Amino acid sequence: MQDSTQESAEWSDPEPTVSLGVERSGAGKRPDRDTNCSDRDASETLVATPGLSLEPMANANVEQENSDRTTCLSGSNLDDESDVRTLADLQHSLSETEQHRYQERDEIGRGGWGVVHRAVDRQFGRDVAVKTLNQKTVNKQTVQQRFVHEAMVTGQLQHPGIVPVYELGRKTDSGAPFFVMKLLQGQTLAEVIHQHHQADSRDRFVSLRNLLQRFVDVCNAVAYAHDKGIIHRDLKPSNVMVGEFGETVVVDWGLAKRILVN
Repeated sequence: MQDSTQESAEWSDPEPTVSLGVERSGAGKRPDRDTNCSDRDASETLVATPGLSLEPMANANVEQENSDRTTCLSGSNLDDESDVRTLADLQHSLSETEQHRYQERDEIGRGGWGVVHRAVDRQFGRDVAVKTLNQKTVNKQTVQQRFVHEAMVTGQLQHPGIVPVYELGRKTDSGAPFFVMKLLQGQTLAEVIHQHHQADSRDRFVSLRNLLQRFVDVCNAVAYAHDKGIIHRDLKPSNVMVGEFGETVVVDWGLAKRILVN
């Protein structure tokens, strides 16, 4: 029979399980639940401890030099200066007809420099999310560059675990850059983790397995980005969306940085 003290220690120490998944994703390798957790006890350590999050994944390479965060690049190679897409290019590339394609509705999110609205894509008859610079920062060149950088990086990472970007442009009325994304409906991973800890003990095993799969999904998305030479630098549960139909999507790539890939 297993000693209760040993059992408690195994339950409360998630580091081996989390570290293995982080190590594999950091190296651009696909993590998986069977590899990370060889038995039930190991898998349960992932979210057994209240307050445990995915934040260890964001602790590496968190330098925030302005020069790294303000590059606006396009094309398959983020280091190719010939592919730089300037704000002036954006202003001329978006026609007035295209801009009226999106009918903005209610506000669904707001951050340090951006505002996100639910909108209707009139061309396809679908709901989308439109992120625009807020009025306080729209005339700040550095902030504009960071904003466009976020759109370009996100748009180049084509993976089911990363929100797709449909269009990037500049509004003719306010001059504010904007980009259009898939509308994600659901909860943040932070909310899902909180609900797990509030659930009855009999329901926790099911929610635990679900959370573990979400963790693997995030690691897969991050591994893909690392393979493409991109690190997120702000990875945390509040920047992961859990959709109503099983989606796990990493969002908010505004601090992403290009790294060298061997």
